[in-house]
Amino acid sequence: MFGIPLEVISMAGATVLGAVLKLWGQAQADKAEQHKMLLENRESIDNSKDRAAARANNPAGAWIRRFIVVTLMSFVGFILLAPMLGQPTNVATEVTTGWLWWEETKTVWTQLNGVVTPEWLKYAMLDIISLYFGTSAVARR
Repeated sequence: MFGIPLEVISMAGATVLGAVLKLWGQAQADKAEQHKMLLENRESIDNSKDRAAARANNPAGAWIRRFIVVTLMSFVGFILLAPMLGQPTNVATEVTTGWLWWEETKTVWTQLNGVVTPEWLKYAMLDIISLYFGTSAVARR
């Protein structure tokens, strides 16, 4: 066949097949090494998360959460109790004047006496309470 001895053709074929098998084996070894590194990286991430969770769930963290809740509840309580203590409350209202295409909207501050409850107050109180109970419910003991 074309003057090439059969031994040379079989040697060339065996060389190519050996090279392909070697590259395939190296690719599998690289993949196994990559998988091993990913597992080690995952373990280190899990360990760092466990350490961070242990730092966050210490008694000082619980006191910080309690302090935040008490402070926010104090702000809300002040909003509700200030009018009862004789402090007037200023409420922003929008007044539109004019006719058809010549309208003008201005913000006017009206002074009220009594208890004024903003519409966001109930949501804020529910969020504060749920945050507090949610963090304490999942705490590891």
